[in-house]
Amino acid sequence: MNSSLLATALGPLPMLVAYWVAVIFFGKSRKDPAWACMMVGVVMTTLSIFGWPVLIYVMDRGGGPRPWIIGLAQGVSMLGSLLLAAGIAMRAVKLSRGSDRVRELELIIEAQNDELARQQRGA
Repeated sequence: MNSSLLATALGPLPMLVAYWVAVIFFGKSRKDPAWACMMVGVVMTTLSIFGWPVLIYVMDRGGGPRPWIIGLAQGVSMLGSLLLAAGIAMRAVKLSRGSDRVRELELIIEAQNDELARQQRGA
């Protein structure tokens, strides 16, 4: 494998490491559909990124590029990125709902404390 193929394979490595760390830590807290979506997306992205140099090598030995193989590899990569983004968005929506619910409960507790304080002053 020549150096340009190696650079192609290792260029996105920091991004992939960050994706994998995030998905693994998200999975430790809860394995929900958002996590599954992120995991499938990261796996697809990883396979397409590291499979790309192999495809180039095989095509060089096998008589030249085949457009459908190139399109398939790019499609897998884009679908993986889309699934990862969708999983992150689903997780963000869930976290937003949770924080809204926490704020709502805090307001209820505050109102109850005010009511108890008024009742104690009146008694």
